[in-house]
Amino acid sequence: MKNEADGALGRDIARSVNDVYAALPVRLKPEIRPNGTLEWTILAGFVMEDEHTLKCVAAGVGMKCLPESRLPLQGDMLHDTHAEILARRAFTKWLLLQLQLSEVEEGSTSSSTSNGISPYLCIRDSKYTFRENVKVHLYVSALPCGDASMAYTADHQRSDDAAYYSAIPLLQGADVGVVARGRFDYTRLGALRTKPGRADAGSTISHSCSDKLTTYSLLGVQGGLLANIMHPVYIDTMVIGGVADNREKYSNECHRSLYQRLNGSVDLKDLQEYTFHQPRILFTDVPFYHAKEEVEGRAGGAGVQPATHCANYVAGDTPLEAELVIGGLKNGNFKRRGAQTYGCKYRSRLCKLDIMRHFLSLRCVQENFDTDASTTYRDLKHAETARTYRTLKTLIRTPPSAFADWIVSDTRLSMFDREGVSGGA
Repeated sequence: MKNEADGALGRDIARSVNDVYAALPVRLKPEIRPNGTLEWTILAGFVMEDEHTLKCVAAGVGMKCLPESRLPLQGDMLHDTHAEILARRAFTKWLLLQLQLSEVEEGSTSSSTSNGISPYLCIRDSKYTFRENVKVHLYVSALPCGDASMAYTADHQRSDDAAYYSAIPLLQGADVGVVARGRFDYTRLGALRTKPGRADAGSTISHSCSDKLTTYSLLGVQGGLLANIMHPVYIDTMVIGGVADNREKYSNECHRSLYQRLNGSVDLKDLQEYTFHQPRILFTDVPFYHAKEEVEGRAGGAGVQPATHCANYVAGDTPLEAELVIGGLKNGNFKRRGAQTYGCKYRSRLCKLDIMRHFLSLRCVQENFDTDASTTYRDLKHAETARTYRTLKTLIRTPPSAFADWIVSDTRLSMFDREGVSGGA
């Protein structure tokens, strides 16, 4: 009975996200290229469960990543636009919208309880948290890139790919220790890996989705900024598509990669509500229309290519719930003029700068935080109210943690103020 219930839950979660995707404008989806080549992509989405009702509130579509050389100091471009990371940032945006709904006309978050307007949030111990019986689920249409998919890759790749990716290349441009690049040296299970998986793409310092999802089992998905005003938000169930065979083996691989890699290697003493949270991992047969295997089936033996653009969805956002992202910007690549910050016309609502501006607009932040025009994104993430989150993040990235070789971004990338003016140039 439990397996049947899990299967039904996984199916319903997957359908919830796929239904949102089906309703997105065509321009946000993979295309047929001028030469007739079909494109494929990856879909991810966060689904809220409340009183047995499921609703997809945030989604991401894509598998692109900015090379290290293009990372902006102004916080105005998205660095990582893989589906899972876009979905997580879209979920952060949705949380900000819910926090706005929860702010009552009188008083502030200093009160011990709040009814608010949001059907999901309440206040406990001076910080927001989800109400009882509210659960957070994540759907991904394919195994996350990085460690969680290495065994599957090894079992399903062509022999020429196997020979090529068994090499161990050096990553250039960063002090990366023993971090592997993409799928190279794929037999080394448990390794930290960077994006991308493709050999012909430029090097990045963005960690794989497997690595990032693993840290969420400790840090939560709310992020460092919202850790100032929210208790940790953990994923209850992770539903994965695209795995048709040998599911017991790949389920074990997912548990090993997405949870067990960090389990026991970080001391959680005195870290209050932060804990190891093992998500339930389910596979689903619900097909994603633009999954690689689905597109290959329609291509009739012809080659297929990954989509060139990405998209995100935020339930209840206005004026548009969906947004196209190309090259880290809304609607496409635009040349930057000197060190000038991109205007809101070009920025994605999910970039660090716009998330920061939304955060600063909250009444609870304005009433309880001492900020001014010079306050930077880094200042907010290093506020005393987020100290426990920051301490845990540091523990994850230092010995004896299994993730001690994590590539830490240049601090200059977070030294911008609410206008996008960088003090780290």
